[in-house]
Amino acid sequence: MAFNRASNPLTYTTLNVGHERQILDEFERRLIPDLNHEDNGWRAPRTPEELDIYYELFAVTAAQDLFIVQSTALGFGVTEDADLHLLLTRQIADDGRHASYMRESVQALTGRDPIDEIQRNVKRQWEIVGDLPRQGFLGWMAFEIEYELYAVPEIVVALRTQKIIDPRLVEWGPEGGADEAFHREFITAWWRRYLSQRTPSVRQEIVGRMLEYDREYRERKASYYRNLIDRMASLGAWNYEQVKVITDSWHRELRDYLFSQPGLSSNHTTAQE
Repeated sequence: MAFNRASNPLTYTTLNVGHERQILDEFERRLIPDLNHEDNGWRAPRTPEELDIYYELFAVTAAQDLFIVQSTALGFGVTEDADLHLLLTRQIADDGRHASYMRESVQALTGRDPIDEIQRNVKRQWEIVGDLPRQGFLGWMAFEIEYELYAVPEIVVALRTQKIIDPRLVEWGPEGGADEAFHREFITAWWRRYLSQRTPSVRQEIVGRMLEYDREYRERKASYYRNLIDRMASLGAWNYEQVKVITDSWHRELRDYLFSQPGLSSNHTTAQE
C-alpha cells in the first residue's frame, strides 16, 4: 500500500514532489529546448529483443533497490537517533517491496525469474561503492544522499520518458511514487536539521568531508549510470546526453541546498529548522 503522506503528522521539507517537478521541468525547458515533448504513450515489451532488454534493465533496477535496503540497514549502527531509525525502517520496507515488485514484473512479462541476475548486480553495486557507506556516519549519509536524492534524474527522468515498460510500473508516477518522494523529503529535512544544530566550525568540517564523499560516489558510479541510461534509452527513454545535462544541474542544485549554511546562503527552509 502506498504511503499516505496526508495522514502523516510530521512535515519534513519544502523540497517536495511539486518543487522537484518544477525544478526538473525548468531544467528541461532551459537545457534541452529542442526536445520533442509530444507524449507518444507507452506499452509493454513485445519482441524477444525488448523482453531481453527489459529483463536485464529491471533486474539491475531491482538490484539497486536491494542494495539500498542492505546499505540503509547500516544506518542503525552509525547513529543512535531514534527519529532517524524509525524513518529508516520505513525506507527499508519500501525499497524491499519495490525490489520484489520489479522482480515479479520481470518474471510475469518474460517468464524468467531474474533472482540470479539481481544477486549478481547487487554484488556489483557493493564492488563499486560498498566500502563507502561502511565508513562511519558521514560515509553512510553520503550513500543516502547519492542513492535517494542525487539519483532522481538518472532514474526518475528516464522512467518518466520510457515508452516500453510494464503498465503496472507506470502507476508509480513520474517521480517514482509516494514512497520515494517521502524518502527524499525526510532525508533532506533530517540532514538540514542535523547541520543546523552543529557549530559553524564543526559544520564546515562536516560539509568539507561530505563534498569529498560526494565526488567519490559520483566518480565511481559514472560508468554504471551511463550503462543504465543507455539501456533505458533502448526502450524509448531519453538518451544519456539528454539526461546528463539535467542530472548535472540537479546535482548542483541539491548539493548547494544540502551543504549550504542553514538560514544564510540557501533560499529553502525546512519545517524542522
